[in-house]
Amino acid sequence: MFGLQNEITGQIARALQFELTIADARRVTEHPDVLDYILRGRAAWWKSTYGTNHAEALDLFERALSLDPGAVEPQIWLALMLANRVLDFASGFFHYDAPDVDLQRADELVAQALAVSPNNPWAHYVKGQVLRAQLRFEDAAIEYEAAIAFDRNLANAYAWLGRCKLLIGSLDEVIPPTEYAIRLSPRDRNLAPWYGQIGAVHGLPSIRSVRG
Repeated sequence: MFGLQNEITGQIARALQFELTIADARRVTEHPDVLDYILRGRAAWWKSTYGTNHAEALDLFERALSLDPGAVEPQIWLALMLANRVLDFASGFFHYDAPDVDLQRADELVAQALAVSPNNPWAHYVKGQVLRAQLRFEDAAIEYEAAIAFDRNLANAYAWLGRCKLLIGSLDEVIPPTEYAIRLSPRDRNLAPWYGQIGAVHGLPSIRSVRG
């Protein structure tokens, strides 16, 4: 019962976070500040679809960081957009010329954020995204687990932890965190790849039996 209550609370918190951020981002400001740009960037990211290049969100987070280069939150969000762009590039969604440059900058940004805020769950999640884009799946899994330890409702961390387990061959550890992510965020834009990795686990034994 406690686990179910916690899961429902997580679903409500995530849904409210989306709606409130998008509502705040609609405010018209003549002189936007760091928070305005962050809120608008987050809204642009949440409204975008899986596999987009996040150009609008990237620009808004760049503006936030230019106003306050030492601020942790724009560092984290900008690093996330850069890492996600590399991950989506690797998936073949679009093409661009500088994935290595993006990853290096994302790594530097999230390192700065973690140095200031080592217990920040979102920073650990983004570090996981950077490591996954670098194909360092075991290290990425450690960062996702750290993110979950600091925030039990971070659906994306559960899901991509499952992806890392799939890629390192720990098939028994793929489905439980992925299914939990889906329950936490049942309307997430990442549902297709999340369901895909569950399907991959079910399909692998059949492939092995055919090859055998």
